[in-house]
Amino acid sequence: MIRYIALIMLTLLIPMFVGAENLSWNFTPTSVEVNNLNTASFDPVEPWSQPDLTQLTITNQSTLESYALDLKMGVYWNDRKLVEANYQTKPGVQLLPGAQFHLGNRDLITNIDNVYFQKKPEEPELSVDSAINSNSTLKSAVLAGFFPDGDLQLRVWVRQSPVPDDPWQEPGTDYQAFTIMIRNAGVINLLSPGEPIGQNPPILSNAPLSFLWNSVFTGFNPQTLTIREYPPTFPPQSGNIANTGSLFFQKPDCFSGFADFLPFIPGNYYAWQVSTPLTNEYSNPNSTTTSTFALKSNWFVFRYANEPEDGSSVAEFQARLNNLQNNDLRNIQVEGYVPVGVVVIDGITYSGNEALKLIDSLIGQDIKVLLKD
Repeated sequence: MIRYIALIMLTLLIPMFVGAENLSWNFTPTSVEVNNLNTASFDPVEPWSQPDLTQLTITNQSTLESYALDLKMGVYWNDRKLVEANYQTKPGVQLLPGAQFHLGNRDLITNIDNVYFQKKPEEPELSVDSAINSNSTLKSAVLAGFFPDGDLQLRVWVRQSPVPDDPWQEPGTDYQAFTIMIRNAGVINLLSPGEPIGQNPPILSNAPLSFLWNSVFTGFNPQTLTIREYPPTFPPQSGNIANTGSLFFQKPDCFSGFADFLPFIPGNYYAWQVSTPLTNEYSNPNSTTTSTFALKSNWFVFRYANEPEDGSSVAEFQARLNNLQNNDLRNIQVEGYVPVGVVVIDGITYSGNEALKLIDSLIGQDIKVLLKD
C-alpha cells in the first residue's frame, strides 16, 4: 500500500516539475553601460516616462500545456536588495503552448497593471523612497539626483502559478538579470604639452611631442585627441578656439597619452583637447529617446619652433634681437613674449643661420614693431 501512495505522490509531482522546466525567460540586452543615471528615470508612478532599455521575453516551451504565471521582480544595488514586487497573470490570461510574453522595464518597474500581469493582492506600492531607504550611502547620492558608481540590477523570477495568494519566499538563484553598470567619468585634466588657453603659450621644439592627460578609466569611454593649427598671425583665442584655425590631427581610441612625430610647422600655434562621448539611460541603442553629449577637457596651447640645424638656439635668436637696440622689442620681451626661432618674409619662412643673418641685416636701421593677432 505504501508503494502505491508513493507512486501516486510522484505522479502528482511530475506535472509541477514539467511546468517549471517548460518555462524560460531572458533579458535582451542583459546590460547597458552609462556614465550618468538620473534617479527620476525609473518612476513606477509614471512608467511611460522611463527610457526603454531592455525587454524580458517569457517563453512557454511546452507544446501542450498553457500556464498562468507568477513573476517576482527585485531591484538590487551592488547585490543588495532594495525593493521587490510580486505579480500574477490577470484572470483569464495564460501563456499558451509555444507562445511568448514580452515585457519592457516599463512593465516591470511600475504600479500599473500591464497587458499580461497585475500586482498581487496586498502588494505595497513601489517608490523611489522605499528603494533607497535601506542603504544610507545610496540614499544620500540619490537624493542629490544621481546614482554613484555601481551596478543597478533588475532580477526576475518566473514560475507556474501555485495556489492563489500563496506567499513566494526568496526563490533562490534561478533568475534572469538586467544590469545597468554606472561609471561616472569625472573630468579630463590635461598635463602637457602647453598651457591652458588664456596663458602665454610655451615655445616647444622637441620631437616627438608627448601628449599626456589624466582621466577616469571606465572601460567603455573611448577618448579622442584633437589638435588644431593656427598661423603665426592668428593665434587661438579663448572665445573662438574651436571655430578658428584648422583641424591638424585627430586620434580616436587613446587613453592618457599619445606621442608621434607629427609634422608641426615652425612658428604656428597648436591647441589640443581630449574628449569622450558620455552615455546615460537615454543614449544607448535600445532607448526610444536619444541624448548625445560629451565630456571635454580644457584647451592647451603651445607654439612650435625647430631648433636651428647649426646648433644655434632660441636664446641666441633673442640675443641677436637684443643687438637691434629697439625699445619696442625690449618691452615685448618684458611682457613675456619670446621668439620662436624663425623669420617670415613674404610668406617664406627662414630659420637657423638664414634667420640670424636677416636679423643682423637690421642692425642700425629704424625699426617699427607691431603686434598683430
